[in-house]
Amino acid sequence: LFCGALLSAYWSRRYSARHVIIIGMIGIAIAVVWMLVAFMMAKLSLFTIVGPSFFLFSGLAIAYPNASMRAAALSHNKAVAMSVMNALALIVCSIVLYYGGALIHQGALMLPLLILVIWLVGLVSFIASYRQIGAS
Repeated sequence: LFCGALLSAYWSRRYSARHVIIIGMIGIAIAVVWMLVAFMMAKLSLFTIVGPSFFLFSGLAIAYPNASMRAAALSHNKAVAMSVMNALALIVCSIVLYYGGALIHQGALMLPLLILVIWLVGLVSFIASYRQIGAS
């Protein structure tokens, strides 16, 4: 998280929020692919757990603050915008993890697949938000 926060602070001065969010999403995608490959090959070790976790948490630390500031900047009521954004993130993650927990007996591959689903929901909402802003 600390490395991601430092990178986020550095990149947010140089690039737009959109580009920094994309960089964070790429970091999360790297983590998901790394975990999927490691779990599919049944090569679970400290390296295949900690390595993707580094990219996952760094990507989150890069993308989430920039998305939050973007949501606050585009809203008239910043407190409501932040509350809605956090509530939606918690609801989506809770639903995916609840139903994913019911499928955990299917195998260890469920963990990276759940992270992939959450990442895809985030990607779709990111794309939809920019299309909506472009339309208005």
